[in-house]
Amino acid sequence: MGSDELIEELEFINRNSHIDFLIFNKFDKMPVLAIEVDGYFFHNSEKQKCRDQKKDNILKKCNIPLLRFKTNECNEIDRITKKLDEIIKQSSK
Repeated sequence: MGSDELIEELEFINRNSHIDFLIFNKFDKMPVLAIEVDGYFFHNSEKQKCRDQKKDNILKKCNIPLLRFKTNECNEIDRITKKLDEIIKQSSK
């Protein structure tokens, strides 16, 4: 990664971005899962797609799994439960 990319990502984190939900391990206080809720119409713009991709890349570099939900989808509880079960199984190895 170049220093320009790192600077751009740090600026993005500090000024332009947030995570809708961030779930932490209560023992070590480290994030274990990020959840984003994407508005169906709003997240179809190219600008927002670019921002979402940047956020996805940053979370991936930090080894924080991400779930994205569209506001017109369903089964959110099942997807979150399944992902948390996977994370728990991985951490117990």
